Amino acid sequence: MVATAGHCVYDTSNDEQLMDNWVFVPGYYQGKAPWGVYVGKQAFVHYDYSVYEDYDRDYAFVSVYNGVTIKDSTVTKSEYDADRGKPGTDTTKADHGYYDRSSNTYHVIDASDAGRLGDNVGGQGISWNQPLKKAHYVFGYPQAAQPDGNKPFTGVTPKWCYGTTTAKTVGSAAKKIEEHVGLKCSMTAGADGGPWLLKYSSAKRLGYLNGVTSAFYDQDENDRVDYISSPYFDGETYSVYAAAANVWSGKLF
Repeated sequence: MVATAGHCVYDTSNDEQLMDNWVFVPGYYQGKAPWGVYVGKQAFVHYDYSVYEDYDRDYAFVSVYNGVTIKDSTVTKSEYDADRGKPGTDTTKADHGYYDRSSNTYHVIDASDAGRLGDNVGGQGISWNQPLKKAHYVFGYPQAAQPDGNKPFTGVTPKWCYGTTTAKTVGSAAKKIEEHVGLKCSMTAGADGGPWLLKYSSAKRLGYLNGVTSAFYDQDENDRVDYISSPYFDGETYSVYAAAANVWSGKLF
């Protein structure tokens, strides 16, 4: 199961779910998927988020299928033809492979079951009803430019922030944000849904999920993001988590 922001799985502006093309890639780094790709099966969000578009409940828990490991092998034309089961053509896409015209190279794509996400990478604990002023690590893949147009992030390399949570000091009437918690951080959009981990050990890479990045702010009005916020995790958050935890996703093939 994967935790993320509600707006990463449900588009409130168009009233539609976003799960058709939703995948999770643990350990993603500059295009590499070291533990496979995990397709989302079902997303669980709070009623107040999906119905009332209340970002005080902007979190989601997603059940994922077993992972898929994809291997791209360079082969001879005859091997490519054999895999395709029909005479070779100069098509750029194929059912199980493709031909790269630029390098005159034939490729065959093999996909295999990678097993359950938790068995492969472990998982974080979860916490709720925690007091403020607790130290957290926040992780994400920021991609958007700063408000002044500067673009320090690429979206393909993980970034992190560290700080203590405070009561949110910037409101958002449009998103009905009233009960978020905040943390000083310069990550921009793209880091949405990234985990806020309490009692995180960098040596063990383990902690307790106690928030997800929901919104970004420029508190000192210098056209740079300097503050992010998360919904406060309480007993209702745990109820959504528990509902998702009871669903077994199974295999894709």
